[in-house]
Amino acid sequence: VWLNATSVAQNTPGDVIVSVDPTGLTVGNYSGSIVISASGTEGGSLTIPVALVVRSDAPQPIVQAVLNGASYGGNVAPGTWVAIYGTNLANTTGASTTVPLPTSLGGTTVAFSGIPAPLLYVSPTQINAVVPFNLPITPSGYPGASVTVTTSARVSSPIGFNTSQGSPGLFSVDGTGTGTAVAFDSSFNQIYSVPSGPLILYADGLGPTSPPASSASGGASSEPLNRVVNRPRVFVGDNEATVTFAGLAPGFPGIYQLNVIP
Repeated sequence: VWLNATSVAQNTPGDVIVSVDPTGLTVGNYSGSIVISASGTEGGSLTIPVALVVRSDAPQPIVQAVLNGASYGGNVAPGTWVAIYGTNLANTTGASTTVPLPTSLGGTTVAFSGIPAPLLYVSPTQINAVVPFNLPITPSGYPGASVTVTTSARVSSPIGFNTSQGSPGLFSVDGTGTGTAVAFDSSFNQIYSVPSGPLILYADGLGPTSPPASSASGGASSEPLNRVVNRPRVFVGDNEATVTFAGLAPGFPGIYQLNVIP
């Protein structure tokens, strides 16, 4: 109970002392009321509304950049992994180990134009999230989407960024978006050179799929698989490869699998 009222007089007129104790209350708005009544009177009772606003002195989250999680470029599409950089983005460091991914992690949530995003990792300076597939695409020349980060204490100011139908990026071995791509042979043995047979690559930002996929759960493990609507062209060196499959990897949110023949 955060609201207390005490009468200091047995007779009227008299004083009523009102006190509040915000101990244990989280940041937010609270409302209550005080009812004053006196026996033997004709006026009945008097109800006085009381409002309490609990604010935090914790620093506000600040978003400084939203980058493609594979290429680390600024091009972002629905369904893309993104790395969000800034300060005070979380009160702790946490990572999800289950699928579907949660939309709240360590007391932190992320919203793209008001749509909650699945989260893999949060820390005070970085968040890894999946841009929801249902985020609308903004035409060129119009205001783009926005991202906000909410901690248990405060909400960041919205930061705008442009979206597109696709924002392809290949995952690299060193995680920088450049250099050797993460690649496997047809037996899913990791390889570091071009094989003579099929090649499996992993990417993000390849856009919508058919049937539509969950942003938090990844691709289906059996037919109908979540194949991309717009099949990409893949080049190995200067030669265009044959793409035999392009779709969300089974059980991996935001990660697309490309099966190609060099």
